[in-house]
Amino acid sequence: MKVVFYEIKKKGWPFFGVEEDNFFTPMSILCLSAYIKKHLPKIEIEIYDFNALNMDFKGFLSTLSDVDVLMLTNDFSLFAEEYESVAKKVKEKFPKVKIIAGGCHFSATAEYSMRKLKFIDFIVKGEGEIPIVLLLKKFLNNDNDYEEIKGILYRKNGEIIINKGEYIIPNLDELPLPGYSLLPLKEYYKNNFWRGKLPYFHSRGCTKSCNFCYGWKQFSKNGRSCYRSKSASRCVDEIETMVNEFNAEYLWFCDGTFNVDEKWEKKFCEEIIKRGIKIEFFAFMRLDYLKRDLDSGTLELLVKAGLRDIWIGVERYDKSLLSKLGKENVVSYKVISEIHKRFPEVFIEIHLLYGLEYENIKTTFNFFRHTYFIDYDTFSIHFIAPLEGTVLFDKIFPKLNMKRERLWKTGDYMTPVMASKYLGRIELKILYYILNALLLFRPLRFIKGLFSKYPVRRKRTRRLAYIVIGEFTYYLILDIINTWRKLKD
Repeated sequence: MKVVFYEIKKKGWPFFGVEEDNFFTPMSILCLSAYIKKHLPKIEIEIYDFNALNMDFKGFLSTLSDVDVLMLTNDFSLFAEEYESVAKKVKEKFPKVKIIAGGCHFSATAEYSMRKLKFIDFIVKGEGEIPIVLLLKKFLNNDNDYEEIKGILYRKNGEIIINKGEYIIPNLDELPLPGYSLLPLKEYYKNNFWRGKLPYFHSRGCTKSCNFCYGWKQFSKNGRSCYRSKSASRCVDEIETMVNEFNAEYLWFCDGTFNVDEKWEKKFCEEIIKRGIKIEFFAFMRLDYLKRDLDSGTLELLVKAGLRDIWIGVERYDKSLLSKLGKENVVSYKVISEIHKRFPEVFIEIHLLYGLEYENIKTTFNFFRHTYFIDYDTFSIHFIAPLEGTVLFDKIFPKLNMKRERLWKTGDYMTPVMASKYLGRIELKILYYILNALLLFRPLRFIKGLFSKYPVRRKRTRRLAYIVIGEFTYYLILDIINTWRKLKD
């Protein structure tokens, strides 16, 4: 039996280096392929990453000699049409192929997608490892009875059957090393930005349940947040393998929040340092946990172990606006300045949300006033979007005069999906341009980063300069065109 995974070339992210920011195979494919290989070693697995292989759909279709199972994994509704188009054409060429869909998008839209997409045979909701292996065993045994497999949707006699429940892997140490060996790593390493870099994770789930986020739901149990982590020693064992066998120099931690458990962080750092592993890494972190780590000395240990790049979900400073999003981690931005002062070798990126329900000129001014004086290296401003499966979606979508597919295509986080109570979508977009321009114009800090003696800060700032100076005009024009197309409806 041959199981095929594929990853499309993602388009539609203006102001980002499309090739670089979407270049590596998603963690979901790496985890699923490795888990299948561990439990069903006789199954042949192929991964086609259109980015790394510089392949288009025609090349992919012509390369496929046969396929028994096609895995359709998609975490972003924005790209649903592209992923689905590939799967549909594969089904047309190989009518007997079984197509299994999963990921955040299909988990959130399971029933709708099954009704609409007749070429999909199964949808797996939530964590996919266990149900997918159970399905593959059924295929191998020519067994069409799927009733006992939890959390899947399938077709039977023309009807859609929905099996309730979900599977959670409580002990993540049971997972095998992600399937890097199944990838043509030399093709990834040809890309300057990704040379020597590998994605990795140590945890799943979240300790919070923000109403604009679906990520925590994908790994939830009975609808509640379900945070779990691999043991520190297991992580370091895997990282050692990645360094020795795959020439990893830099890890891109994909965890929604890296720094939840301070005890885990300390054990992880101590083991990295004890073994003398030379590695640098990027991590998504919460600001309140960062303050805790800064005060306790754990952050110093993390930097010593190789932390060089932090992405912080600041979102907004306003407590009342944050509380409406179900987020309650307002901490003084002085923490970021203190981190930069004590650890100048660390590059800091902040994420901000704009276009909230009560957005107006005053909140926009406060947004700029509070953000400008944060000591960040770079930033990203995203429009809030009602993602499928979230509390925000249930509240906002009924009010929008928009089909779901249109919402998915519009929800690129750089186009306002909805007007606020006080500002229209076009007004919000104009203010968005102004905010980006004003926050980018910090020449002294920019120059300081360009000539920093610390490699990561210097390289990342120079890359940012290339994007801003070399590509800004091009992407600005693209963004204006795309925005006009999306807003005119």
